[in-house]
Amino acid sequence: GHKGAVRSVAFSPDGASLATASEDGSARIWSVDSGELLRVFNVGGIPITSATFAPDSAALLLALGDGTAAIHCVETCDRLQRFYGHSQALRSASFSLDGAMVLSASEDRVARLWSTATGECIRELHCNGWVGSAVLSPDGGSILTASADSLGRLWSLCGRCMFELKGHRDYVSSAMFSP
Repeated sequence: GHKGAVRSVAFSPDGASLATASEDGSARIWSVDSGELLRVFNVGGIPITSATFAPDSAALLLALGDGTAAIHCVETCDRLQRFYGHSQALRSASFSLDGAMVLSASEDRVARLWSTATGECIRELHCNGWVGSAVLSPDGGSILTASADSLGRLWSLCGRCMFELKGHRDYVSSAMFSP
């Protein structure tokens, strides 16, 4: 198993596998049916804060403690894409439902929307505290962020904050849309 704290656990969309991400610099894929370890992804000792499967279960997105995110092939463990631009550790990263975009959330107070094909940053969303999570809506038309400034925010894809979810007394670390 892992030699450091496990920071996230995620099911594959097909329900056959689980991915774990650890501060020990590894992500692991496990069989749901047998509990067998299927794959190990090592990133040179850099802590991994989250691991998320692509919509087709063929790739794994890793959020890293060095401020980058990376997509790896589940079958071969090869790195397919890397996303550079954050100045501090990532808290999480997620795919759009069609797999064409990635969202990253960072301690640098910015969420970034990326093209999976090119690795280029499409949009930056600035918050007043570290961003714990950022997710695209199921229809792909908006983004929800959770941050340490005690706010959840709903953003348009063009980067305009449409409204803030106020009333929390402490940081908001996670945000999700209902399917």
